[in-house]
Amino acid sequence: MSARPQAQLPPGLDASAIEAFWGMAWHLPLAGAVERIWAVTLHVTLSVMVWRALSRRQWGWLALAILWHGLIDMAAVILVTQGWSAWKIEGVLGILTLVNLAILFRLWTSTQDSPPETDMPLEPAG
Repeated sequence: MSARPQAQLPPGLDASAIEAFWGMAWHLPLAGAVERIWAVTLHVTLSVMVWRALSRRQWGWLALAILWHGLIDMAAVILVTQGWSAWKIEGVLGILTLVNLAILFRLWTSTQDSPPETDMPLEPAG
C-alpha cells in the first residue's frame, strides 16, 4: 500500500504522471531553477542587444541577437536529443551564460564611451 493518500485525479491527469513525479530524483527540479537563471541572463542580454541596435542604429546587433538566440536554443535541443543529462546540459548553458555576461560587459563599457545617436536635441530649445 502506498504512503501517499489516494484521491480522485483531475481530468487529463493519469496516475503514471503522479508516479513519474514522485519517482523523479530530488535534484532534478533544481535543474529547472538553474535553467531559469540562465534564461533570465540570456533574455537580458538579448534585450540589451536589441536596445543597442535600435538606439544607435547598429543593425548588426539585432542580427546577432537573433542568431545568438537561435544558437542557444539549437544547442539545448541537440543536447537533449543526444541524451545528455539535465546537469550536463545546464553546464553547457552555464558556459554560454558566461558568454552572455561578456557581451553585456562589452555593451556596457562601450555605452560609456559614446552617447546614443538621436534625432532629438539633447538641450531644450529656447
